[in-house]
Amino acid sequence: MIPLRDQIEEAVRAGQAESAETLLGRLFRDQPTAANAAFVNARFDELRPALTLTPIRLAILRSFTIEPLVPLLRAHAFVAGIDVTLHIGDFNVVEQALLEPADRLYEFQPDVTAIAVLTRDLVPSLWNGEVDARDVDGAVARVQGWIGAYRTCSAAPVVIHSFEEPALPSAGVLDAQDGDGQRAAIRRLNETIADVSSSLYFLLAT
Repeated sequence: MIPLRDQIEEAVRAGQAESAETLLGRLFRDQPTAANAAFVNARFDELRPALTLTPIRLAILRSFTIEPLVPLLRAHAFVAGIDVTLHIGDFNVVEQALLEPADRLYEFQPDVTAIAVLTRDLVPSLWNGEVDARDVDGAVARVQGWIGAYRTCSAAPVVIHSFEEPALPSAGVLDAQDGDGQRAAIRRLNETIADVSSSLYFLLAT
């Protein structure tokens, strides 16, 4: 049997765009690896003029390195029929980007904006195990401020991923016995942000 990659290459050479698109989708869904992502992206770039893809302008604001995930994101989008144009914000300047109307984020005019911030960057004290209800309230207010500022400049959907819990809480096994412990506080943070999301038209993604 002819290997799937060879079938794809033959379809591309023959100008059989729809067949190549189907085979690329099968390859990546079966094996969504970094190597296959690079292959899929390269072939889709060749096929793009002959394909009917939905264009999406996606902005990602982040407090950590996401660049290694970009090829995987593009490949997943391609096989779903989406042609993504990306804007990746500078490292750890999420607040500045959202609060400054002249920022490149708004010049980009995204169709969707994703906000990816680590718990340690939003609420350092909570991540370090210094649990205080006022910190949770302050973090929620901060996120609300971000989205409120964004809404003055853009009506595009906003997706915020939920804030992660530490694998090993600062109090160890005792944290699970404390209703006001570190993990409980982070869960409360996520639940509260989810509750207020509908009023500001954004989505907390788990």
